[in-house]
Amino acid sequence: MLSIIYDFGDEFINLGPLTLSLILFFGGKFFRKRYPFSKVVSGRLLIVISYFTFAVFLLRDLIPYIQIRNAYHTKRYKTVEGVVENYIPITPGTGYAHERFTVKGVFFHYANNDYSYGYDCAASNGGVIKANLSVKINYIHNGEKNLILVLEVKNK
Repeated sequence: MLSIIYDFGDEFINLGPLTLSLILFFGGKFFRKRYPFSKVVSGRLLIVISYFTFAVFLLRDLIPYIQIRNAYHTKRYKTVEGVVENYIPITPGTGYAHERFTVKGVFFHYANNDYSYGYDCAASNGGVIKANLSVKINYIHNGEKNLILVLEVKNK
């Protein structure tokens, strides 16, 4: 029997950059209305910075999230089931910044500080992946790596 450890369907988009963008935008509007001309420049600068942070939010968070969520809901992902092989954990001081492993020849890697969606909890941070673990993984390739959308492990 398999237990679901991670399911992308439970993940929500990171709204931090959008929140920052809105704070800067409305802060800029406030400066422009409340203070003399010398502060108007600061207000306009805040508004320009807010546009930049919003663009970063769109490119780094929103667009990838929508693409991954769409693939998840339309089941346009691949599935691999087998035993974790070639497992290399994150080991501080050794140069291995990513936990990496294969399942039936499909390569996966991630780190606790990766800024991407999908399962990324290394064993050193409480993750469950280890050598010889029986798993079932639903994943997509995002152009850089295989993102784990659903991780199931075999109960003993």
